[in-house]
Amino acid sequence: MKRLAFTCLTLLFLHRAAAADSVVVFNEVNYHPVVQETTHEWIELYNQMAIDIDLSGWHIEDGVNFTFSEGTIIPAGGYLVIAKDPAAVKAATGLTTVLGPFAGSLSNAGEKLELRDRNDRLMDTMTYADGGKWPVAADGSGAVLAKQDPNSLSADPANWTSSVVVGGTPGARNFPEVDTKVLSPISLTSDWRFEASGTDLGTDWKESNFDDGDWSGENKATLVSYWPFDGNTEAARGTGGTFSGAVSPTQDHRGTASGALAFGGAGQYVNVTAGGGLNAATSGTIGLWVKWNATSQDADCCGSFGAILARQGDGLFSDNILALNAADPLKAKLVWRQSGGPAPILITGTTTVGAGWHHVAVTFSPDGSTLYLDGVAQGSAVGDTLHNNAAVP
Repeated sequence: MKRLAFTCLTLLFLHRAAAADSVVVFNEVNYHPVVQETTHEWIELYNQMAIDIDLSGWHIEDGVNFTFSEGTIIPAGGYLVIAKDPAAVKAATGLTTVLGPFAGSLSNAGEKLELRDRNDRLMDTMTYADGGKWPVAADGSGAVLAKQDPNSLSADPANWTSSVVVGGTPGARNFPEVDTKVLSPISLTSDWRFEASGTDLGTDWKESNFDDGDWSGENKATLVSYWPFDGNTEAARGTGGTFSGAVSPTQDHRGTASGALAFGGAGQYVNVTAGGGLNAATSGTIGLWVKWNATSQDADCCGSFGAILARQGDGLFSDNILALNAADPLKAKLVWRQSGGPAPILITGTTTVGAGWHHVAVTFSPDGSTLYLDGVAQGSAVGDTLHNNAAVP
């Protein structure tokens, strides 16, 4: 066993020693110029570092040969062109700095290029070709072999393509930077406005420059808490909660296995600490996906059944209760009991709940609460201030 481990370590060491140290890399190669092939061949290097690199004594070998003279510097993030005929390339491109000449010629059929430092350490390598996985357009069409991302691996043909500019872009970036703009027309915390007068607004409100400043409504909401019930230590308020009783996983509304929890009756619940984000909350929205399976839901102390959310004190559901007004969901309607001890029913829905999954939500603020079932408002009312007793979990 020890011998096997040592062998693996030795192979790993040899592999790493043979790997190129990418600091300055091949970035563009004009191996088959469309005109004046014998004089217009060139190689471009790119400095991946944020500092200038001294190339004194470095050399390119294998396909062609060239040694950099003492004092040769490639600037940080810059380019350097080495040509077979520097004067010809300067005249064709307008560049003022072109090194060379290199000895030999770049093969039109493909060959290996290596860049080594003055201590003969391999710094970069590539073996290009005019077929296979290498772009064929660089072979005499006027395009040159160009790396798509100058920071990518030179040896992988997937990182190379043909230039979009005839003759390439020697001494400059291969491709223009994409100007990515992220547009956020409406942020989560921006004011949300609506017009609820019922009058005909015409078509002006559809225009992007329409001013809705006179419309009603605002939204300063941010996500306070989220419990998928399989949370982790990254969650804003800790893990999903503490199970009590024989709570079991089940399929959720999207069909995801174990994406929801099933509660069989009294004594089964998930206790979310710190008031579930409701402590000190004066306004907000609570939303849940729920499915009442049985037609005989458990009753609480005070006239509602099948509670799916509640704050509890002294063993009784005392605040912020979402439940039904009857034991049978096929006949029941949704209720919201906001505050009190025990909390009286503040809103009773207008729609029979029925079978299947439902999205249940309630918004609350000092101005009143609104109860929703599957996105349809079930009623609104103004009740007691939302209780924020930290002793009530």
